[in-house]
Amino acid sequence: MDLERRIQQAAQECPICGTQGCSFEDKDSVHKVTCQRCGVYWGPWDQLEALPNILSGFSKKQRFGVSSWLREHPETHLADIDIIDLCRVPYPHVGERAIKLLKHLATTERRMGEVRELVFGGETDFDLLAASWSTSMEELQFLLSDYLMQEKAWLNAPNAVPFGHWPSFAISGKGYDFLDSLRLKESISTIGFCAMWFGEEMGSVWKDAISPAIGDAGYTPCRIDEVQHVNRIDDEIMAQIRRSKFVVADFTGQRGGVYFEAGYALGLGLPVIWTVRSDALDQTHFDNRQYNFLKWEPSDLPAFRRALEARIVAILGQGPVVEA
Repeated sequence: MDLERRIQQAAQECPICGTQGCSFEDKDSVHKVTCQRCGVYWGPWDQLEALPNILSGFSKKQRFGVSSWLREHPETHLADIDIIDLCRVPYPHVGERAIKLLKHLATTERRMGEVRELVFGGETDFDLLAASWSTSMEELQFLLSDYLMQEKAWLNAPNAVPFGHWPSFAISGKGYDFLDSLRLKESISTIGFCAMWFGEEMGSVWKDAISPAIGDAGYTPCRIDEVQHVNRIDDEIMAQIRRSKFVVADFTGQRGGVYFEAGYALGLGLPVIWTVRSDALDQTHFDNRQYNFLKWEPSDLPAFRRALEARIVAILGQGPVVEA
């Protein structure tokens, strides 16, 4: 069977989440996949063709977790990640999923206070399912009605409910206040904290790549061994991370402290930028390998500096700090 026929036959179903209506587009032997739930991702055809069989041993929840992760990381190349490790990543807790959903609603509303009504099977369902890491419409309904409306009051239900419809809803004043508090927390700091191994061989990586990349992106680089303090070191690390806008976590050397600091930052809702020496990626714990690591070579630190600066700016925008 030629490639074109195989693509046409598979075009109705996403190889990851199984959603119908998926499309494939050939781009120089790599296929661009567009799925209503997963968004856009890329992969060679032989890998895409093998995915249904590879994922058959995983639960629906695990496959939908991969789908939601891809939606949060658009244009991911499947060749750059381990899909099996990604299936094993722990699911976000309910509160985190609700916040993801609320932020998505805020970024997609056309005007403040917009009232929405969802019909079962509506076009927006896939967006909300993916944004909230939901495996079913029932889970999505729980997050909208029970959690965001009743428990947190971050949504209002201003209209009567027509038969066969979901409750209509709009972001409440309390919801906007919560979102504003998140934005304020995210916007005030200019510190880019770096969690990394302090080994002698890493000195040039910090001095010639990571620190100047953070500075070039418009932020203030911070590494705990350069901070003057009289507190316990672990207390000061947590305090510095709380003051930071983002964290660069380099896993070269497999230091336990880096895992802790990256996890602590994630728990605070801070962006984490994952880096590692290219020959050490396979040594990182499988729970972390699903993240989009920047890999660097000791022989080409200028390239790492440029790539890290570009990644920071892409995620956070150009910072306000200008070197004198």
